[in-house]
Formats: sequence, structure tokens, C-alpha cells
Amino acid sequence: MTALRTNLFFVALGLSLLGVVMVYSATYRLEGTEFLVARLKHMGMGIAAFLVVTRIRYTLWRKYAYVLYGAVLMMLVLVLIPGIGMRINGSSRWLDVGFMSLQPSEIAKIAAVVYLSCALARLKPGSGLPIKPLAAVGILFVLVLVEPDFGTSVILLTGVAGALWASEVRTKDLLLSGAAGVVALAAVMLLAPYRRERFFTFLDPWAVADTSGYQNVQAMIAIKAGGFFGSGAGSGGQGANVPEIGTDMIF
Repeated sequence: MTALRTNLFFVALGLSLLGVVMVYSATYRLEGTEFLVARLKHMGMGIAAFLVVTRIRYTLWRKYAYVLYGAVLMMLVLVLIPGIGMRINGSSRWLDVGFMSLQPSEIAKIAAVVYLSCALARLKPGSGLPIKPLAAVGILFVLVLVEPDFGTSVILLTGVAGALWASEVRTKDLLLSGAAGVVALAAVMLLAPYRRERFFTFLDPWAVADTSGYQNVQAMIAIKAGGFFGSGAGSGGQGANVPEIGTDMIF
């Protein structure tokens, strides 16, 4: 691996190991080693994927961008079909592939950037927006939003915005599309009652500490109890009060 790849690998590995330690520290009293084993397995798969991808020439991404897009599109449709997609906590985001559950929306974030980047690379400097590729990426966005997974859909659009910004599309078109995207996201968030509730909960979780803000409030209490240096790995006393302690509630 080149120096850049090596540095990137060890940064990602360090963050992953930190995450494994934190999740195990938070969950071992209630769940034993279940989360530890699962996270180590996922990290191993991630390392294997990293090593494979670093050996793929960028020209192959251009060649198979349509294949990647089609595969992701099919999986996003499958998760919405009752009996095929796994529905957990009101969301259909996962596919059961036997030895693990697969979340296609995570792959969609990569597919959207790769697909759009290949289209942008064919444009001449100063060109307008590539409407058809953007519409294709928009389909992925809508399917992720319908699951529903608003957070992932926002990240997907952020990647798309980054690809557009790095391209040589007209600045006027970039600004107009950016403004339209912000307005659309605000509308999507505020028009759906549960998204609106989560937004206002984020702004002031203490106002709804016994209902929708319970998770955030308990996490902040845990942080305060630990102080600046923390209570030590596995010594936090707030774990039993945080409902979904094994997820991304590392805060």
C-alpha cells in the first residue's frame, strides 16, 4: 500500500478499535460478549473490503458504475417488500443474508457518489447539471427516505453535493441546486410529524425528557456522571437507563 493508503488504514483501524472498546464497555454487563463479537466480525469484514477496494483501479469503477447502481437499486426495493425486508422499530432497512443483516442504504451512499462522479467526468468544463444522472441518484434518495431513514438520505445527498462541488459544473447551477436541496430537505423533515418531533427533541431534549428525549437525556446524564476523564471502561453506572445502548449512542 502507498503511504496515503497506509495512513488511512491505520486511522480507520484506530477509530474502529475505539468504537469496539466503547460498545463493549457500555454493553457487557447486560449483553455479555454478544456486541463485542458482532463488532469484531464486522470490523474484520471491513478490513477485508478495504484491502480489496484499494487494489481496484479507478477505471473499473467507471466501467461498472451502472452495475453497482443497479444492484443497489434492486436491494433498496427488496427491503421495502414485506416478507423480504427486515422491519425493526418501524423501519425497513435491512436484508437478512443468513450470516448477517445487510443495510443497502449504506452501500447506496457509495453507489450514488460513484455513479454521479462517472457522469460528471464526461462533462465539459462549464456544463450544466447532468439531469438524468441526478434523477437516477434522486431515486436512491427517495427509496432510502421511504424506509424511512432520513439521516442516511441526508448523508447520501451530502456525498452528491461534494461530487458536484468537485466537478466543473457552472457555479450558478451549483448554487441553485444547493438552495433547492436545502429547501427540499427542510420540507421533508418538517412535514413528517415524527421527523419534526425528532428535530425539536434534538434542540431541547430536556423538554421531553420522559418521552422522545429520554435517550438523549440519559446519555447526557451518563456523560456528566463520568466527568472529564470518565468513570473507566465498564464502570459507568448509567448503562441500564439508556434504552439502545449498543447502537450509535456513543454521543
